[in-house]
Amino acid sequence: MLATLACTLLGAALLALALRDIFDSLFHPEGHSRLSRFVARRTWSAVSSLTRTRQGLAVAGPLAVFAVIGAWALLFVLAFALIYLPHVASAFEAPGGLPRELGSRCVEAVAFSLQVLTTLGFSDLVPEAPWLRILAPFEALIGFGLLSASISWLLTVQPVLARRRELAYELYLAMRTAGFDEAGFANDVAMLVRELVPRLVVVERDLVAFPVTFYFAVSDERFSLAAALPALERARTQLERGRKGPAEVREHVRVLGEALDDLAATIATHLRVAGLGTAAVFDAYARAHRVRPWIGAEQRHS
Repeated sequence: MLATLACTLLGAALLALALRDIFDSLFHPEGHSRLSRFVARRTWSAVSSLTRTRQGLAVAGPLAVFAVIGAWALLFVLAFALIYLPHVASAFEAPGGLPRELGSRCVEAVAFSLQVLTTLGFSDLVPEAPWLRILAPFEALIGFGLLSASISWLLTVQPVLARRRELAYELYLAMRTAGFDEAGFANDVAMLVRELVPRLVVVERDLVAFPVTFYFAVSDERFSLAAALPALERARTQLERGRKGPAEVREHVRVLGEALDDLAATIATHLRVAGLGTAAVFDAYARAHRVRPWIGAEQRHS
């Protein structure tokens, strides 16, 4: 009886952990989602330690997404297997007889849970107890929901990455042409500064809502926000020190600085660093993604 209760409680805890993490990741972006963040971070660390090139690092993001989905599925399989385990030898039917050894019962419970979760049907075991006949279809329903949620998550992540890469490329083009320095404080640069603030706010909110996107590196530096931010921060500092341009434009530069500071604070949580200034955080971001920080109008794509 005690073993049955322990297995049931442990299974229920794993089930609650998986459901909470999925809920936080999909419907409550500012929630903790500790499991998915941990899995994504460890995947990034593993890939980063195995490769020294940007091209190799570019696979870390997709691998992190699939690792998180795999972790959710594994939790569900183990959670229901633990609930089934104490009842394998008494509440199921099997053509060849029910297993009696603990090892065989564990294998059967995991196999039954895996087949039900993937909606492939029952294994050799067939539930006899009424509550098990209800629980098994419920697991299949969760498995179908996991598949749907995973597809939805993947489709939502892509626009986030597209917005980030578009902003990076626009910054790349701006820094190649007009430049972001005191001498180049012209109307086109001032207008671009005004447009940057809402774009940076969106990028920062995207990182909060979809933390796994932090681990998507790009092999082409033109589309890397990690390469653009150090140069943008230096430009912000130069523009603030220059004291040139209309007062309204200087106010936009100040707001741009606040947006960059907020973005740096969010990036710092992913880098797991504390006490660094905005410029230092952006430099660390570029190093983590193995890109060269842009230097402004002199930068040329190689």
